[in-house]
Amino acid sequence: MKRYTGERTIDGISVLVDGEPLSPRADRLKLTDYGFEWSYEGPEPSQLAFAILFDHLGNPPRQRASTRASCSGSSPISTTAGK
Repeated sequence: MKRYTGERTIDGISVLVDGEPLSPRADRLKLTDYGFEWSYEGPEPSQLAFAILFDHLGNPPRQRASTRASCSGSSPISTTAGK
């Protein structure tokens, strides 16, 4: 099992996977130019979430579509249910 660790330093956010830097995977989905962040809603935490999911799951087509939907703010849940 992979181990993900994050640390806030004077130089910014450091996220490691088994002791190696986590790639932001901006080649697959670029949400920000400013790297990773956490503790608020925004493009930097979204980039971190995408990078962790991509690292853990790989790049199956179903995951790609799901990630694009969640990062764009759309929801797969119908708001007309029960009407």
